[in-house]
Amino acid sequence: RLLTLLCNFMILNAVFLVTCIPVLTAGAAISAGYETIFVLYRQKDPSVVRTYLAAFRSSFRDATLLFLPVALAGVFLAADLLVIYQVIGPAYRFLQYPVWLLVYLLASVAIYAFPLLGHYPARGKQLVKNAVLLSLANVPTTVFILVVHGAILWYALSSPLALAVTVTLGVFFGCGLVMGVCGFFLLRAFERAEIAASDRNGEN
Repeated sequence: RLLTLLCNFMILNAVFLVTCIPVLTAGAAISAGYETIFVLYRQKDPSVVRTYLAAFRSSFRDATLLFLPVALAGVFLAADLLVIYQVIGPAYRFLQYPVWLLVYLLASVAIYAFPLLGHYPARGKQLVKNAVLLSLANVPTTVFILVVHGAILWYALSSPLALAVTVTLGVFFGCGLVMGVCGFFLLRAFERAEIAASDRNGEN
């Protein structure tokens, strides 16, 4: 079972990277990748490629519309941090704290929003609202996923050799494995939210 799951992660990794090549399709690729992970955990031996492509097509428009503002906001915040650390003097370093808070909020919403797109019908403001609520209700999961991605980024930027190792692993299975690990905890968060919603409906 574990070996089959790892092989499926490698297949997912390949189709994910191919569909990320235009860059603008990265949002749909992330959404489809997590939906495929959820199917892998819930079903026995599904077709990875067929599941991924179906999820990619169904979420393409909404995921792309979500990805563009998230990416632009991420670039803007990164530029702010660059200015704070490299341009202005140390006396103004305190300005980094509100920027890092915005980075955390943006990343927290993105962590849940893209997986939600492929898994539930909510779109637009309702999608963002659900992502915010899930990030607040599952702080340990949110922090864990942020730490995983932050650690990978930190290691990749630590040296040219580390960057080469990270890229090599990412090409072969890294992206699929990271989505597999994070998707396991995201699926549990979604299931807890479904149970809580069902309990509330039952009380009403």
